[in-house]
Amino acid sequence: MNVQITSVEAILVDLPTIRAHQLSMATMQQQTMVIIRLRSSDGIEGIGEATTIGGLSYGEESPEGIKLTIDTYLAPALVGQDATNVNAAMLKLNKVARGNRIAKSGLETAL
Repeated sequence: MNVQITSVEAILVDLPTIRAHQLSMATMQQQTMVIIRLRSSDGIEGIGEATTIGGLSYGEESPEGIKLTIDTYLAPALVGQDATNVNAAMLKLNKVARGNRIAKSGLETAL
């Protein structure tokens, strides 16, 4: 039986930090994370996380952009794919969108 990816959900979660985290450009009191929930046709669920620290002032991806990329481009490309073939899934994502390493790593973890 071929196990297929049936859904991918990206959820923004704001978590408070244990203490203020001093960056060169700001002090962080919370961290926004993207939690990824991937479901397959056999009922198994995978969880991944895609997080950047400091948002766009520190890197190319922000949590909001990661969620948008997953929802708009990456998740639709994964639904229906073989859930047991991580390499094929990642190759498919690379054809759909260049870059977006953090978004893709969260999906790879969920797979």
